[in-house]
Amino acid sequence: APDALATCVQKCLAVDDAASLLAFVEKRRDCGSACAAVLEKAAPGLADRCAKKAAPESLELLAALLEAFADVRCKAEPLQKALVESEARVNAQRCLAVLWSRGPADSFAAAAAGVLTALEAAEEDALAPVAAAEALIMAARTRKDGAPLPLPRLVRAATRHPLLIPALIDALPASLTR
Repeated sequence: APDALATCVQKCLAVDDAASLLAFVEKRRDCGSACAAVLEKAAPGLADRCAKKAAPESLELLAALLEAFADVRCKAEPLQKALVESEARVNAQRCLAVLWSRGPADSFAAAAAGVLTALEAAEEDALAPVAAAEALIMAARTRKDGAPLPLPRLVRAATRHPLLIPALIDALPASLTR
């Protein structure tokens, strides 16, 4: 007999029901192996669809997928564009933090360079570049390889973008902030 929850997930995938799929992803360990297998198999394609939509509910689902499944990937560019919209900003930032916390150190360094270049060129009240820099700081905290943040550039950028200061203080070693 087919697993009822797995069938339900398949139906949610067919109609692109982001809210229901989010609930399944968050409770995947309690749904049984058949349901979890359907979610895991669908996760990469679903992540691509969510990243392309960049709507708040799609980004929330994408963040849950990125956090739940280590092999799920997506491009950072649509997420960075979504940082402009206030409703999508928190989930896009969460997605970027997870995405940038993975992969080789050189890709993290390239992302950091791009984020900081955009931040340095941005107006003082621009929220999207600050949110991207905060995501970069969040990613650096969770990287296993210890890829360094470009702290001198971040400190200089924080002088123009005071909203970045709390995240920057959290990123600095305790010995510096005392």
